[in-house]
Amino acid sequence: MKKLLFNKQFIVFAFFILVFSSCTTKDVPVPQPQDTLPDFSQKPGIFILNEGIFQWGNGSIDFWSPKIPKLYHDIFKAVNERATGDVVQFMTIIGNKAWIIVNNSGLIEIVDLKSFNSLLSLSNFSSPRYLLMSSNNKIYVSDLYRPVIYVLDTLGNKLKEISLQRTAEQLIEAEGKIWALNWSSYGGYDNTGITLINPLSDQAESYIRLSKEPNSAVIDKYGHIWVLCSGGFMHEENPALWKLGKNGEIYQKFEFTDQGDYPTHLEINPGGDTLYYLNRDIYALSVEHPGLPGQKLIEAQERNFYGFSAGSVLLISDALNYQTRGKVYVYSRKGLPIDTLIAGIIPGHFCRNE
Repeated sequence: MKKLLFNKQFIVFAFFILVFSSCTTKDVPVPQPQDTLPDFSQKPGIFILNEGIFQWGNGSIDFWSPKIPKLYHDIFKAVNERATGDVVQFMTIIGNKAWIIVNNSGLIEIVDLKSFNSLLSLSNFSSPRYLLMSSNNKIYVSDLYRPVIYVLDTLGNKLKEISLQRTAEQLIEAEGKIWALNWSSYGGYDNTGITLINPLSDQAESYIRLSKEPNSAVIDKYGHIWVLCSGGFMHEENPALWKLGKNGEIYQKFEFTDQGDYPTHLEINPGGDTLYYLNRDIYALSVEHPGLPGQKLIEAQERNFYGFSAGSVLLISDALNYQTRGKVYVYSRKGLPIDTLIAGIIPGHFCRNE
C-alpha cells in the first residue's frame, strides 16, 4: 500500500474524501481542440495547476491570460491526448520549456512552452515536490518521502543525489546557496529548519534550526530571506515568520499567537518590499515594519482559500469541496477584485510567465 501519511493533500482532505467517496465527479473541464489553442508562451500568462483528487489521476493544467477572454482547460491533455497524472504539484519555466512535477505519479514532464507538446517524461522519482533551476544551470528537485535532493542537467539526465538528514520541500537560491525547506516530518524526519546546499560541490553544508514546518520562503529587496513556519499540522508550536540574513544568520522571529493559526504561502511583491501570506484570509505586511498579523487584505468569508500567488496580480484558489471544479479569484495588489475563473479540481499552485 502506498505510503500516504504525510502527503499534504491526503492529510488535509482525508475527511472530505471519505464523505464524498460515494459521489462521482461529473463537472470535469473539457479539453479544447488543438486547433483552437493559443500560444502558451505569450506574456503575461498564468498556468493554473489543478492537483486533482489524490490517487484519481485527474490532475490538470489550465491557462489564462488577461489578453485572452477565455480560460483554456486541461491543456496538457488537449495537446498530448493523455492525462497529466496524479496530483499536479508544481511547474516552472526554464527557457522555452516548462517543467511539470506530477507528485503522486512520481513524474516530471518536460513540455515545449509554446505548444505544450510533451518532449520528455522523467520517472523513477519517489515523490517529487519542487524544482529549482540554479544559477549554475543545474536543476534541483526535492522529494516528500526520501531525504535527498535530486540533481539533474537541463536535458533531464540525473547527475546525482544529495543526501540530507531530513526530507525537503520548497527550494530557493540565495547568496550562492540552495536553501531546502525541511517541511515534512514523514518517516520521523526533523522538520524544523532549512538545509543549506553548496551547488558547486552539491553537498549539504549547514542547517538552520527554526520552527516546525517551514513551508515557504522569499527574498526581499535588501537580500533578507523571510521564512514562514506553520508550527506543525497538529499545532505543536506557535507559527512564526523568521527574518534571516544572507548567510542564514537569524535577525528576527515574529510569532503568531491566535489559536488555530496555520499560515502558508509566503509571497512577495515584484518590488520586494511587501510580504503576503495566507492564513484563512490574505494578509499583507511591509518588510520595513513587519508586525504580525499585518493588514487583512482579502477576507475569505465563506470561501475555502487553498492556494495563493503574488505578482502583477494576486491569485487565490478556492478548493470548494475538493471534489468538483474549484475557482481562482484574481485581485489587484491593493486587494480589489478583478475576475473569477472556474478552474479544475483542487487548484493549488500557479506558474507565472510575466
